[in-house]
Amino acid sequence: QLVHMNKQTRFAETEDEQRRKVFELQDRMNNSDDLILKIAQNTADSRRTSEETVNIISNHTTKLRNVHSGYNDIDDGIQKSRVIIMDMTRRAFTNKAVLLLVIGLLIGLLVINIWFKFRRLTS
Repeated sequence: QLVHMNKQTRFAETEDEQRRKVFELQDRMNNSDDLILKIAQNTADSRRTSEETVNIISNHTTKLRNVHSGYNDIDDGIQKSRVIIMDMTRRAFTNKAVLLLVIGLLIGLLVINIWFKFRRLTS
């Protein structure tokens, strides 16, 4: 009978041990489920953050392209301004030369006119 009780005690101990192991496994599975949910949430947050970052970078890229295009337009405008200023400078020098020539001709005509008047007076 002692042997029979010993077997029952061992059986009860192994049954308690198995029950304890099952509960431990169940706790681990519950903890694993919680961890999986947290990982899924972190993954979703990371995905949302990366999508927002991509949108921000895309917006900045578009703005930079527009700014670059604006700089090209400014460079074209500056180049056109240089050409216009050079043309205006040439035109100003040409006008100045024509004015000096006209003034010289007028002075020459004045001198000839005065010379003819004095020549008539002396003759």
